[in-house]
Amino acid sequence: MQVRGVFKRILSSRGILVSTHTSATSVTSSSALFKDLHVTHAPPCGSPPSNSTLRFNEILWCTSASPQEWMRTSTPLKTTPAGFIEVNSFYQTSVPTIFAAGDCCSNPSAPRPKAGVFAVRAGPFIRQNLINTLLGRPLVPHQPQEEFLGIIGAGDEYAVASRGGGGCLEGAWAFRLKDAIDRTWMEGYKKLPEMEDEGEPPPIVRARGGEAMRQFAEAPMRCGGCGAKVGSNTLSRVLKKVRERRVRLEGGSSPVDSVVDMDDCAVCPLPPPGSMLVHTVDFFRSFVSDPFIFGQISAAHALSDCHAMGAVPMTALALAVAPFAAKEEVTEDTLEAMLSGANDKLMEEECGLVGGHTCEGRELSLGFAVNGYLPKDVKPVTKKGGRPGDVILITKRIGTGALFASEMRGKCQGGHRGDIQQPPGEQRVREKLLYDPQTSGGLIIIVEEEDEGRILEELKESYPDACKIGRIVGEGEIGGIGAEEVEGTCTVKKLVKLEF
Repeated sequence: MQVRGVFKRILSSRGILVSTHTSATSVTSSSALFKDLHVTHAPPCGSPPSNSTLRFNEILWCTSASPQEWMRTSTPLKTTPAGFIEVNSFYQTSVPTIFAAGDCCSNPSAPRPKAGVFAVRAGPFIRQNLINTLLGRPLVPHQPQEEFLGIIGAGDEYAVASRGGGGCLEGAWAFRLKDAIDRTWMEGYKKLPEMEDEGEPPPIVRARGGEAMRQFAEAPMRCGGCGAKVGSNTLSRVLKKVRERRVRLEGGSSPVDSVVDMDDCAVCPLPPPGSMLVHTVDFFRSFVSDPFIFGQISAAHALSDCHAMGAVPMTALALAVAPFAAKEEVTEDTLEAMLSGANDKLMEEECGLVGGHTCEGRELSLGFAVNGYLPKDVKPVTKKGGRPGDVILITKRIGTGALFASEMRGKCQGGHRGDIQQPPGEQRVREKLLYDPQTSGGLIIIVEEEDEGRILEELKESYPDACKIGRIVGEGEIGGIGAEEVEGTCTVKKLVKLEF
């Protein structure tokens, strides 16, 4: 109560109207209508009448913590009578594998005010209890503090400090203390620790014992050949699970898997007579944190090269790199998730994952060598063939490359992540087509003007964002590079005078 009294005095001395127990009945962009406007402290000019409208330049809504309705209605979690998620002293909810802390939850045996300090102090205990849950160890209880230091800034480098239900102190010293605490806290996010010296064995290598330490000392960059292979037992279990998943999803064995014997080489059936073989390879280091999604994206990108040429993908060989792990189970789980995601995407195209190579490395990576074929009498769709007057279409919004970069830096907003988890060009249009990965995700297609409407309509069935982005208006020069004539047409890479 003393803190409230101090601020009533400060607000009144600065000519700020204070009204309590008042209801706002309507709000517009510049005014608010109040019911029962009871003014307890007002500037010398007097207070407005009740049921009045107050005009403003800016309005700030400050509310206490309240539970979200979905926590009570849309989850299996037990909630308190007030609607907050109920937790115990381990921060464990009614579902033992789900933990909560902060304003969203409440512990009936140790109720505390809704303040950020309790969420911060709960962090280490939740971390330890998540680890203990995964390892089957006893959980660690936490009895949060009953009181905490609260410092409220009052402007003009002045603040009011209090702790618990006792009295309060005020002055410029309180502001300086608050400023020092806040700056120290924020500095922890600005000055991040340096990466470990690459010359020193990382903890995960030390945890693997003397043999791993010896190999690291002999070759700090770690062997990239046979010595880096994932163990055969681990790999066998992973491939068995990946294949069983595919069989379940397909309702039986796939045509490719039924004839492939996983040995030193994959033995695959030939494409139909008269076809032409196509081969492509793609490789990516991880740019998303989920190995299953990363597997899907990598496979989709590898398949897109076949699609861009108008070819039918047939088989794929994987080159998978799993991060160093102290426990074999971690490597196995990572590989299973990544290859399962990739295999799901390959399965959509009836492309068989027939083998590959797996090893350990510093970061999660995945690549594919994809084999496919061009059906008889079907010409490959190449990057040349555009003519003046042709229309330029794109299947996706430009900018996926920027999203990848921001995701890797932890700055990609959640709503945009779905954009990067779609393949960059799965379509069967047999028209003049240009594929260039520098478009950052979309498949660029150059078509004759009379075919624009039909092809765009077909594309929109799978790619709602497909649109026309320009047309070729002629040949010329830009940056000193001239258009190049090839068989009566100009190479698209050197086409200029595009109209967007």
